[in-house]
Amino acid sequence: MFKSQIGMSVALMVGLTAPNHAAAEGLEKCLFENFNQAVVRTIFDYTEKSGAKGKTFGTGFLIEGSGYILTANHNLRPVFDTEIDSSTVSVKFEDSRIAVQEAFVVDRIENLDVALLKIHKNHDPWPTVPLADPATEPTVGDRVAGLGFPEGGDLSTIAEQSISAMNTVLDGVTKPWYQTNLLLNHGNSGGPIFGADGRTIGIAIAVNESATGISFVLPLRMGQSLLYEAGIDFASSSPCDAAQINPGQDEPMPLLIPAPETEDAAPAQDELIQIPETLNELTPPAAEPADATATKGWIFLGTYRGSGTWGTPRSSDLIGKSPEDLSGTSITLSMPANARTGPFVVVKLKEDGCTYQETPVVGHFRDGKEIHVENVVRLAGNCSGYIWADVSSN
Repeated sequence: MFKSQIGMSVALMVGLTAPNHAAAEGLEKCLFENFNQAVVRTIFDYTEKSGAKGKTFGTGFLIEGSGYILTANHNLRPVFDTEIDSSTVSVKFEDSRIAVQEAFVVDRIENLDVALLKIHKNHDPWPTVPLADPATEPTVGDRVAGLGFPEGGDLSTIAEQSISAMNTVLDGVTKPWYQTNLLLNHGNSGGPIFGADGRTIGIAIAVNESATGISFVLPLRMGQSLLYEAGIDFASSSPCDAAQINPGQDEPMPLLIPAPETEDAAPAQDELIQIPETLNELTPPAAEPADATATKGWIFLGTYRGSGTWGTPRSSDLIGKSPEDLSGTSITLSMPANARTGPFVVVKLKEDGCTYQETPVVGHFRDGKEIHVENVVRLAGNCSGYIWADVSSN
């Protein structure tokens, strides 16, 4: 279960034992009582080429009521590097009366270690955790806590601690992870990390196994393209805001009674995509109400891999074309098979190291909409391959 990254001994969810939720006070108690049915154990079952079978366990959390789940990408691969012949993903709830749900990989950003899953819409809606707007960042010294499934255990709280640094340097390489002193355990990886206001600000990723009590959290903003793909709304408040908590008086989340399984179309697994590191400054369009049908704005087209090949293209019209071929043309939007059917989120972009900070949604385009491509941005350097376009409604 131990895995190193870069050169420093950094393990993916190695650590000290997380405290049992029964002993949690204040924020931790509130988080458990309100969100225990929105945090799930992820189970990656795989068969190696040799025929040997294995499992990888982790944590994930529901971010949208139709069944979208955010987790760590390393939860969806074998513990040790090996060739696999087949694999499945499922999620298990804390409440044993809720059946284990088959999950599908919608998208993932491998180099940031974050993935988006989807389960069938067997409950309408599924419970979710509140997400902090990525434009609002925590600072050093801010209190944080979490929820997760320690290996072999039930859902537990991760005791409240603090952020000790906004970035992490490993072997001279800066990683965009919050450094914290949260005590993480095997299996906590992919779980939600909450700020003092009870909203999720990041994802539990790893610990420094060569030091005591140093752990790392991926900021929620780093996975913002996946959040847009899931069509989530950021929460303006949480029942677990530290300023409002009255221990013992918080209303727990009502019991989930799952609806009969439906034949809801589920997305299939697809190839990995690359996330950019630097975003060029773009001139934002005029703002529109977030729920409006867009007339213009910036839209993500997909990941260009060269020679007319695209990853998760947002239109079949892109196939066989390069980004430079698109300016001045019209395309019809169509989501790839592994992503949900619209709406296509249209945003105002702002330079922030490709993390999409302060990129408010200004409207949506629906599946099948014909749009005119005014300009295409093909990002350079570490951003290479990530394609955004300035478009208008035909």
